[in-house]
Amino acid sequence: MKQNIIHIGLDVDDTQYHGSAFNKNTGEVIDFKSRPTLKGLLQQLDRMARHFKGCKIKLCYEASYIGYCLQRDLIANGIHCDIVSPSSIPRPRGKAIKTDRIDAGYLAQFYANDLLTIVQPPDEEQEQDRDLLRSRQKVMQQRNQLRKHLQAVLRRSGLHYKAETGNKSHWTKHHYCWLVRTIDGLPGSLKVNLELLLRQLKALNEVLTDYGQQIEVLASSPRYQPAVHSLTCYKGIKNIFALTMITEIGDIKRFSHPRKLVFGLAWISASIPLAANTIDLGLPSMAIDTFARHSLKPTSEVIERQKSART
Repeated sequence: MKQNIIHIGLDVDDTQYHGSAFNKNTGEVIDFKSRPTLKGLLQQLDRMARHFKGCKIKLCYEASYIGYCLQRDLIANGIHCDIVSPSSIPRPRGKAIKTDRIDAGYLAQFYANDLLTIVQPPDEEQEQDRDLLRSRQKVMQQRNQLRKHLQAVLRRSGLHYKAETGNKSHWTKHHYCWLVRTIDGLPGSLKVNLELLLRQLKALNEVLTDYGQQIEVLASSPRYQPAVHSLTCYKGIKNIFALTMITEIGDIKRFSHPRKLVFGLAWISASIPLAANTIDLGLPSMAIDTFARHSLKPTSEVIERQKSART
């Protein structure tokens, strides 16, 4: 006889966990709350197990800032736990009442009816390596914002590097020398402000250099070296890009068809309807749709320029 399964949707929060247990066979729903700790959650799950005697419990929660630590803790305690991609959760149209309890109830019902895409969890080492690459990307974004702000302050003060020197590129060695000389000759608060901004920029440059060195070491490690070498043999692909794809995608063999990998990376032709993204293709987490896509953008632009040059 097939064992009955109780599907539980969990809405995680820093202040409180909201859960909803759903029995698909009978339609029974039990909502519960717990402290945002593993001990508090296990107590509520034990209560659900006593109420639904003889049933197997399967729990899911939406991928979020909490990461995979809760999933690993629950699995270690014998609880089946899945993390679902936020992009796969159906959203009701129009204005709807939204609370943590209602969200947990929807999640449990969608989970019971196989309407959600399960995220493939990485191992702890891969997750740490991926965070290293993502943190580098964050620092790069901070540097770009700081550069724009510094340029804006200079322009508002009537200082224009390209107009004064005739050079076409910013952030070269010559540009930094010009910045130091120009700032040194300024008066008052403007000088102080630009000196502090330039100091921050140089600090971020040093941090990015350290990130690059650590990533090079990681790329040459036995864990990643064969896969990195397989990708970097293609023109235009460097170690950082190769490691980003490896750590974000994980085991590429889990995709049963290349098209699923293509959809997961959002390399979708303009001729393909956007609705294709909603098909359950066993895609990885939403993070691949953001971080990896951002990493793919420069490479795709190079490929397009090469195509244009050939034609």
